[in-house]
Amino acid sequence: MAGERPHGGRVAVAADAVGPGGRLQELDGDGRPAGPAAHVPDLAAAVAEREVAGPPRWVWAATDEVYPRLLPSLPVRPARCHDVRLVEALLLGHQGRFGEPRSLGAAWARANGLPVPEDPPETGADDRPALFEADRHRLPPGTDPLAALVAVHAEQQRLTARLPHPDRMRLLCAAESAGALAAVEMGHDGLPWSARAHDELLEGLLGPRPAGGGRPARLAELARRVQQALGGRPVNPDSPPRCSAPSPSRGCG
Repeated sequence: MAGERPHGGRVAVAADAVGPGGRLQELDGDGRPAGPAAHVPDLAAAVAEREVAGPPRWVWAATDEVYPRLLPSLPVRPARCHDVRLVEALLLGHQGRFGEPRSLGAAWARANGLPVPEDPPETGADDRPALFEADRHRLPPGTDPLAALVAVHAEQQRLTARLPHPDRMRLLCAAESAGALAAVEMGHDGLPWSARAHDELLEGLLGPRPAGGGRPARLAELARRVQQALGGRPVNPDSPPRCSAPSPSRGCG
């Protein structure tokens, strides 16, 4: 397609623990280093420059840890990424091991036959980055985060290639990683919504808005039918069931 930017391979990204800098490393098709790692003083600027030149698939430990640091300063947004944590969860799930630790440190330990550390607690939407945020990777002390990232990504590529249908897993990994990009961007930009469209949608589903805070006509009719089905017993379908002493066999009737 005319004007479309060519894709530019894969680039591993490791942000500095403190400050705006970080390191980048070009990777080959198997995920192995295709050149030396380079430190950049402004990681967001370097990512934007590389994205314009030919958008690669960015490889990082976790989108929700790296991307929020870059997004406010990015004039152009990444088109594709490989989220190691999400891909690790998919590969574990395929092996019937869903729920096992999936951090960069867990994946690195698993690939090297070492004890697998537990994942760190999930952060909330309002949590602020910690001073030593890189410790969330759960890597052993002294381990180079970029080298570990490259090694884990290459192992994930190897495991994917050995699956009965590797292209299906690659598509799933790409979709999962794209969803992580979109989630961070929605958290940053917000989700536009029209109050008028919202009211029209509700009225189309439930009927006109009633006066005085009562039930819309369709919900009132459904409540009447539920009450009839229960033999005329008064019931409020808008509230969850409650009881003081539920019977093990009957529950909260």
